[in-house]
Amino acid sequence: MPDSNTGLDLELLPGEDPAASDREDIELWLSVYQELAGFCDELLSRGSTQDNLPTLVAHRRRLRRRLAFWRRRELETRTGS
Repeated sequence: MPDSNTGLDLELLPGEDPAASDREDIELWLSVYQELAGFCDELLSRGSTQDNLPTLVAHRRRLRRRLAFWRRRELETRTGS
């Protein structure tokens, strides 16, 4: 769930540092979240997750937020913002 004060998602993966500015770190987290979100999309498209649908949809939403965060981080480091 995003922190209302910072806008950051408080559910970070182990080793994830939102303050990272190293391009390799950012690319790693972009890759991790793209893969995880893609996996959730695949599960949802199979339609066999009806029992867990609300949980999976919420999890995918969180993964998409984290992916968007890392895309913004990448842009910030590229543009120096």
